[in-house]
Parts: sequence; C-alpha cells; structure tokens
Amino acid sequence: MDFKKLSQIGGDKKKITVIVLLGILITIIPTTSGYFLPKTHLELYVENELIIFGKVIDSKIKSESNQIPITSYDIKILQQVKGNTEKNQIIILGLGSLNSTSQVDNQTILSVGQELILFLNQQEDGNWFISPYSFPSDSEYLNTQFILSPLKLYKAGIPGSEIQCKSSLKVAFKSTNEFPVCLTPETFEKLFERKWIK
Repeated sequence: MDFKKLSQIGGDKKKITVIVLLGILITIIPTTSGYFLPKTHLELYVENELIIFGKVIDSKIKSESNQIPITSYDIKILQQVKGNTEKNQIIILGLGSLNSTSQVDNQTILSVGQELILFLNQQEDGNWFISPYSFPSDSEYLNTQFILSPLKLYKAGIPGSEIQCKSSLKVAFKSTNEFPVCLTPETFEKLFERKWIK
C-alpha cells in the first residue's frame, strides 16, 4: 500500500472541498449588484466614518451618459450611530441609477421612502458615498442588533468620544479603568455622585 499516494489524494480532496465551499459562499451571498463576503457589525463600524439610520426623501441622477452612473440621495437622518453630521438631513451619493441600462459593481440604488442603515465614507471631494453593505432596516433592528456594546467598541479601538448608546441611555466612563458604559439618566446621576463614573 502506497501511503504517500493516499495522503496526496487526501490533501487534494481537502483542497477541492475548500475551493467548492468558497465558491458556494461567493455565489449565495448577494449584494445590491453582485456578491461579497459578509462582515460583522463590528467590522462595519470600524471601517466606516459615518453610520446613520435614515429615510430617503428624494433622489436625482447626478451623472449618466458614458460615465459610471451615480445617483444623489437626500436622506433624512432618523438616528446617528457613528459620527456626527450636526444636521438632520444629508446628501449622499451611490453608484448606479434606476434609469441606467448598464450595471456597475457595488451599485447601491435606493428608493424614495425607504428606511436604511447607511454606512458612509467621505471622498476627497467632500461627498459621502454609500457602502454596498448598507441595507434596508427599521429602528428596532438598529437598536437591538447594531448599536454595539460600548466596551466592545472601546476594545476595538474606537475613541470614547465616538461611542454612542441607544437613544434612551447615556455614555459614561468608569473611574477605575475608564471603560465606557451605557446608563439610564437616573443611574448615571447616582453613580456620578458616588464618583464611580466620570
């Protein structure tokens, strides 16, 4: 019995299995216009400059013709998760257009009235571009699934000044180790008086 040949066959089967599994993953995880591997909420939080829960109130085609189609969207900010625009409305850009006959990779076409969790990054020209990882959602999902624990964010390297809590809670920092916590206003007052938080 040739054990060397058997181990080589076993190794080849493992390689084939891995390739097949990767192929399945790539073909069953759709985006708005293609396929990509999923990311955790923490990865998305770290990778994007601005994260908001918003509603599309208007859309306009910004460029069409021979260029890559781009659509401009007016978004009403319903809740901010990361970053601060200091406005209740923002204009963002997305690749693709409803009227376009050509599709582009990572296009994000939104509908007026749609509510979404939007992951945004600012380009050199100052425009905010939509990440293809943005997705339709509601505020309940946002609060239960996407506003991550302050300690998890802190350990991932997010500065304390950028950490936000659910809308009814207030961020505070423990006096002993400066770890962030989310507290109700009543608990915040009590712990602040006892000097347990800063």
